[in-house]
Amino acid sequence: MKRHLDGQAGFSLPELLVSMGIIIIIVTAAFALMKQSLRMSNTSLEMTDAQQQLRNAQEQIRRDLLNTGDQLMGVSDPRVPLTFVTQNITTNPVNPVGQYVQIPFVVSDDAALRAFAPTNVLNGTDRITVMSKDIDDPNLIDPWKGTVGGGGTVITKASTELRNTSIFNVGEVYFIYSGYGSTFGAITAKTATSLTFGSDTYGLNRSGNGGTLDFVSVGDRAQGNPAVTVNVIRVKLITFYVDNDMRLIRRIYGIPGSGMREDVVAEHVKNCEIKYDLSLPNLWQRVDQLDTAERQAAVRQVQVSFTTETAHNVNGAGAAQTRQEISSTTSTGLRNMEFNEALQPTPVPTP
Repeated sequence: MKRHLDGQAGFSLPELLVSMGIIIIIVTAAFALMKQSLRMSNTSLEMTDAQQQLRNAQEQIRRDLLNTGDQLMGVSDPRVPLTFVTQNITTNPVNPVGQYVQIPFVVSDDAALRAFAPTNVLNGTDRITVMSKDIDDPNLIDPWKGTVGGGGTVITKASTELRNTSIFNVGEVYFIYSGYGSTFGAITAKTATSLTFGSDTYGLNRSGNGGTLDFVSVGDRAQGNPAVTVNVIRVKLITFYVDNDMRLIRRIYGIPGSGMREDVVAEHVKNCEIKYDLSLPNLWQRVDQLDTAERQAAVRQVQVSFTTETAHNVNGAGAAQTRQEISSTTSTGLRNMEFNEALQPTPVPTP
């Protein structure tokens, strides 16, 4: 005897086809939503990274600007070889004299006004160089004192100096100053009581009468000045620039253990634009370049604009995709510059 069970006949073929069609529509919609969600998540991550790069750039340059001129009150602008400046700092140095030029504590290099394109600097981006004393070096909280000899290449420990040269390392760059002037120099050799500043990798040292150390020791020889004791401290000479790989580089001279070091501050930096606010008599002026001695002395605030972009395309679809850009501008006051101008030394030495 056959038994017939109601409702057990199953689905017909049309019903199956309709069901499968509905399922396909639902799955396709789910995948579309998932794809959109993944795209939005990826865009969010890309934007977050670009914003972090922007913050890194602004925070580091702001920190160094705030420290510009720190503990260098009354110290004159360093006199360094012209070739060193044009190769590393700016293509348009102000008022060079012969083979040398004095550089202030803030040096500009505007992209639109460059005399030539510097090597490895992204076209169209500005550079800036600042100086500040290294306050983290416990050995040189007070200047190391010595006298210049050896044809303007050797500094010998002064009789009143209690520390020997063990606090220095060959290859390091130091700041040397006196009442006559100041300069940067790289140590090429040393003994227990002397430091030698011979031919160096960076082109900072110049020997002989009128050379870098000789000038700090006696000033202008034509004036018949007496030689004075010179002071040696560690000062950081910091240049910010964007390289051809779109990385913001912080190049530092005057660091422990090395003459120079380059650190990557931020990546995917598309542009760097710098402007300078000047405090001139009866006038507050914003300029692109510190191209005169008057402007160099009058700078009181620096405005820095960075543009970063995402590492990958996030806008549009397919071949039309582009990278998203983010820009930020900050202004930083140079709290030490006004005091330094007021305390600039006269050219009268103190033996």
